[in-house]
Amino acid sequence: MKSVAKTINNVGSYIFLTSLIPIMTFAIILIGIKHLIESGLETFSDFGEWLKSILSPSLETISQLGVIILTVSLVLFVVVLIQTIFNNMKKEILVVLGSLISFLVGFALFWIGAIPFFKTVNDPSSISLVTGLLFIYLGISGTLMVSGSALYLLAFFLFKKRTKASKKTD
Repeated sequence: MKSVAKTINNVGSYIFLTSLIPIMTFAIILIGIKHLIESGLETFSDFGEWLKSILSPSLETISQLGVIILTVSLVLFVVVLIQTIFNNMKKEILVVLGSLISFLVGFALFWIGAIPFFKTVNDPSSISLVTGLLFIYLGISGTLMVSGSALYLLAFFLFKKRTKASKKTD
């Protein structure tokens, strides 16, 4: 039961880690879009300068959003990588610690991916597309991480109680 739980947990972690690649790519595009648009507007001389002065604050906000997304993605990448390493250790206490981290991260990912669905159930617009992608990128991997870590923790504590009960009867 523990090996099945670790496998499910690892699959969820690997899906999340591979899902972070397009998110980080999108963040890098957001960071660099200001320079790309401003360099393109320079070809239109006076009209381009006028457009650049109007668009500059918006482009700066988009660039800052890209930095925030990239920073959060890198932090999550490190946390999930550490919990995956802990899940694959030989010492039982480190595996339990990795499962606890995995449970918390997976639960957070699931709710971050699922909350927008509750608000946009009756709104058939482009927001539904974005929330659907958010659920695919975060919700599915979070569900696997939560179920795998919960199964492992359940097996760990049940096995621990049975071991203590069998030692008392001997």
